[in-house]
Amino acid sequence: MSRNRVVVTGLGVVSAIGRNVHEFSQGLRRGKDGLSRIEGFAVRGMRSTHAGEIKGELRTEVPISGFHKPVDRASLLLLLALREAVADSGLVITEEESLDVGIFMGTCGGGYLSGLEYLSKLEERKSGLGNLLLDLPLHAGASRGASEFRIHGGINIVSNACASSAIAIAFGFERIRSGRAAAMIVGGYEALSPLNGAGFGIMRNSSLSNRIRPFDKNRDGMLLGEGAAVLVLESLARHQERKSKAVAEILGYGISSDTYHITAPDPTGRGAAMALSTALQDAGITAEDVDYINAHGTGTIYNDRMECQAVRRVFRERARSIPMSSTKSMIGHTLGASGAIEMVATIVGMRDGFLPPTINFETPDPHCGIDCVPNVARPAEIRRLVSNSFGFGGTNCSLVIGRFCIPAGT
Repeated sequence: MSRNRVVVTGLGVVSAIGRNVHEFSQGLRRGKDGLSRIEGFAVRGMRSTHAGEIKGELRTEVPISGFHKPVDRASLLLLLALREAVADSGLVITEEESLDVGIFMGTCGGGYLSGLEYLSKLEERKSGLGNLLLDLPLHAGASRGASEFRIHGGINIVSNACASSAIAIAFGFERIRSGRAAAMIVGGYEALSPLNGAGFGIMRNSSLSNRIRPFDKNRDGMLLGEGAAVLVLESLARHQERKSKAVAEILGYGISSDTYHITAPDPTGRGAAMALSTALQDAGITAEDVDYINAHGTGTIYNDRMECQAVRRVFRERARSIPMSSTKSMIGHTLGASGAIEMVATIVGMRDGFLPPTINFETPDPHCGIDCVPNVARPAEIRRLVSNSFGFGGTNCSLVIGRFCIPAGT
């Protein structure tokens, strides 16, 4: 069965180390630490006081179209990244082809903040309650995006813990590859909330040192982050017809479930290894063809060791030498948005010729034994790479991305 090739023609991102792709790439290259004390809400009772929070006002000069105002923070993050990605791609969606374009987005919390504000105002018997619940559903941000760009090809939301946006990208990729869509807008978004902060604190996997140190022997947990990332995917035929630029090509994906525990990963790494090996097989490559792995790398003991075990299962002897870094060390764990943000990080690294570092690294964990690109970005020529996303409940997704090569004879 013939399958369409799928290229990435537009990128957009908002994060603690950059509010657009250019700033984000610079932050990655510099190894910028985007973790700071939380200012958006009270941190009383929380285990950690720091996160990858986006500081300052989130402003947009483009009017918010449709629905109501004001916009929930999570929805606004998504819209900012979405607008940048669409502008970057030069994509113009006409009425005739709007059914051939859809939106797949991943998120864990969606409009958590609107829901919390609703409860607060309800308790205080304040007015203005109704609109707050309109941004609470997980689909609200994507619905705003579809309205703004007049997209009629469907809205789909994936909420599969920390693998949410990676799976959303995989599903959008599959829709184009199978010929069911000409273009897809994919990604993920997440806003910080005290609910998530308290939840991870109760599980005692938040860092007390207020630093994320993936793969370091003395790491003490994760810190949350917020942000959004969006990619515009198009079939090769549509890309050639539009004569647009292409920054990368998606080659394949793998999805699996641990069926081990509701929060803890399977320490053997079997589930994650299944996603990795399936992704390589789907892409038609071997472990020897991969130049870099963007790790899930949360900075917790169990997750880091599980991921390294999974990589050893698939990459064998190469596991100690293949570069594998964690960008969460710079921006925090953005939960449902993390897969998409890390996908953009890998693509800009491939485009700009560097490997993003794992910052705060001091002492290697002998149980990991990997090249985590410690502290400083590394110049590199990347042809193919893997981005890993693993979530609660043992949901795993690995994406394979390649440098785009123009087909012979075109």
